[in-house]
Amino acid sequence: MNIRKSISLALIACIVSGNICFAEDINLKPNINLPGIKVDLPKTKEEAKMMKEQQKEAAKEEKALQEAQKKEAFTKLENMANAGEVQSMYILAHAYYTGQQVEENDVLAVNWWKKAADALYPDADAWIGLSFAEGFGGSPQNQVSADRRYERAVERGSSYGAIILGIEKYRKNDIDNKNEAIFLFEKARSQGNPLAEQFLKSIREKGTDTNQDFRNRIDWKKEMKKIPLDEMYYIAGINAYTGNIVKKDYGIAVRWWELASDAGNIKAKTMLGISYYTGRGIGQNYTKAVELLKEAALSGNTLAEFTLAKAYLAGNGVRYNRSVALELLRDAQNRGMKEAGNLADNLEGR
Repeated sequence: MNIRKSISLALIACIVSGNICFAEDINLKPNINLPGIKVDLPKTKEEAKMMKEQQKEAAKEEKALQEAQKKEAFTKLENMANAGEVQSMYILAHAYYTGQQVEENDVLAVNWWKKAADALYPDADAWIGLSFAEGFGGSPQNQVSADRRYERAVERGSSYGAIILGIEKYRKNDIDNKNEAIFLFEKARSQGNPLAEQFLKSIREKGTDTNQDFRNRIDWKKEMKKIPLDEMYYIAGINAYTGNIVKKDYGIAVRWWELASDAGNIKAKTMLGISYYTGRGIGQNYTKAVELLKEAALSGNTLAEFTLAKAYLAGNGVRYNRSVALELLRDAQNRGMKEAGNLADNLEGR
């Protein structure tokens, strides 16, 4: 596709709605081969200047709308947490710990982690353990209590629990504890936690004969602030969709993705679009599906491109268009999606 990666949400909205956009300013090449999306170029400098001002105003309005949607989503989150929904309690703790949508409050963070832990949320015990290790949030500094919480977290399948417990074991500097730490880091990596690899890499480079205190290498609060609430909503949706941590429920997954999508999460928009397309968890609506998938595809989401290509091939929500489908599939392939390349090859008889 003739689309570059850096497109702001405000300008995506401009494109999808069919409004006039100045191609140079939105990092798009002029010829967009996606039906229903049109970029008109200004004919004069005066028109270009006026369009720039319009885009700036549109960007401000989009930002204000998104902030309002984030606040509304957070209110819904609080209501769900107060009703005892386990993922909501954990995410609310994350919000208080990182200061997202609320002021930082370690006491409330620990309180909500405890409620989530009581409801068997795996990672909650890891952070309660950290509160004992560092002595924050009303928890007395006590390494024994910390380790006990880490171990419980690992037993429940927490990758963060595995990493933090691994850090504590490795700093004891005897080979048995170091081997246990390596096992825990590898376990966390196999669970998909990207933080584990940095410790394993350091061990590979320096060897187990070298004493390393990984505790001083990571600021957990700073690390957690990198995870925005909309990403937490998206993950909660994935958990509900797959039956991880909570009971599988496509309807609940869709509600989480709606919250994340309203906050601008492109992966959630993609999953919401797929839900509308398949009718899982929500009434099937090809028109709404295509609308969401187009927006996500314009941001370079390969799954959105792949699903949208299928829509064009089936004529679902859009007119059948083989050439557009191929363009979407090849772009997804170029971004690393092997399945898209395979489908494109089949269409071209390769």
